[in-house]
Amino acid sequence: MNTFIFLIIFIAIVVSLIFIKFLNKPAKNISVEEINTKLFQQQFNEIESDLNRGLIEKDEYVSMKKELSKRVLSYASKNTKNDIYQDNKLLNFSIFFIIIILFFITFFTYFYNGNPTLPDLSFHKRSNYGVPSIFYEEALKDVEKKIQIQPDNIELHILKANTYSLLGKQDYSLKLWKYIIDSYPEQISADIYLSYGESLMQEAMNKQNEILISDKAFKMFEKASIKSEISSEVWAISSFYVGLYFYQKNKINEAKDIWSFVIDESPVNASWRSNLLEQINQILPDTNNNFNDEEIIEMVNRLAKRLYTNDSENILDWQKLGKSFMVLGKINKAIDAYNRALILDSENIDSLIGLAEAKLLNLTPEQKVTDDILKLFNTIIIHEPSHPLALWVLAEEEINLNNFNKAKILLNNLLLQLNPDSEEYKLVVDKLEQINR
Repeated sequence: MNTFIFLIIFIAIVVSLIFIKFLNKPAKNISVEEINTKLFQQQFNEIESDLNRGLIEKDEYVSMKKELSKRVLSYASKNTKNDIYQDNKLLNFSIFFIIIILFFITFFTYFYNGNPTLPDLSFHKRSNYGVPSIFYEEALKDVEKKIQIQPDNIELHILKANTYSLLGKQDYSLKLWKYIIDSYPEQISADIYLSYGESLMQEAMNKQNEILISDKAFKMFEKASIKSEISSEVWAISSFYVGLYFYQKNKINEAKDIWSFVIDESPVNASWRSNLLEQINQILPDTNNNFNDEEIIEMVNRLAKRLYTNDSENILDWQKLGKSFMVLGKINKAIDAYNRALILDSENIDSLIGLAEAKLLNLTPEQKVTDDILKLFNTIIIHEPSHPLALWVLAEEEINLNNFNKAKILLNNLLLQLNPDSEEYKLVVDKLEQINR
């Protein structure tokens, strides 16, 4: 650091001396001849032109030329030299001080926010975009200094434990996690229990080269699961490990129950949900096929009970419930679930599509498409002009109203969305041929 500061000061002095040297040089002045040429050339040309045309005598020409020259010399000597010199000098001083100020602002900003001790590491020198251990080692030194100042700051101890893990120093990390849990029992959150459990699991994997969840790690995951909020990432991951512990103890049904509950309660659009589902499917191939109809119905009913009891405002959960009831063939319950989703957001396209499909399925073959269903599909077509089912239903309605041109437009748009080799494509082509007959 001292070398870095010395280098900065040395560069600043050298730059300052160079600028001072240039500032001491006199500014270049514009000559009298140059001013005469630029400012009064036109007057001289006009006088000469008048002499050539005989408008003035030669004596008058000489007299006017002398007078004009005196004016040029007087103007140049009084104004030009001092103004240009002063302007250039002021400009040079301004540039000099601006550069010096910017230089020192940059230096002090980097001095307080940067870390000159870290090595340069350009992207082309990195292997697999990994961060070299020296960065974590420098970070660890910084954390240790801060802990000396704030020894009771739990966040600093957690940061230090995580840094140990990143450096592969699991023994140090485990000791520190144990210290944190023993020393700060009132401040221990679910993610701390999860991190400690994962460190214990990593230690076992390093020793036995396989993923094994010890009884001690299981207790940490169980505490993390209990302490965290359902549907959160920490809850889902810790619950997954709890299920994995039961699975390793050959308690397959208990593991399946936990994992199915985790997937059921996790937000559909959460990235970690898909990762957990992939892990579960690797452990239990065809997991979904292992559930019988009664288990599936129980899962759906459990979801419905939670949503209705809590009067949930989670649109995605209501949509999931509606879709689940559709799969089970409970169309009226699906309609109610999608209606609850639309109450929360009347413009949500997924809720509109789900409700329209459910109401359409609820019709008997003898019933005509109702106005409320048509209204739903008209709203859908505004948001998604290429929605296949909406195009088909609305085209059918236009045919019933003898609006064949509108029906053709809708059906031709539908053809653009379909595979020419599909049965649906042939069906639409037949419908168009019927209209043209």
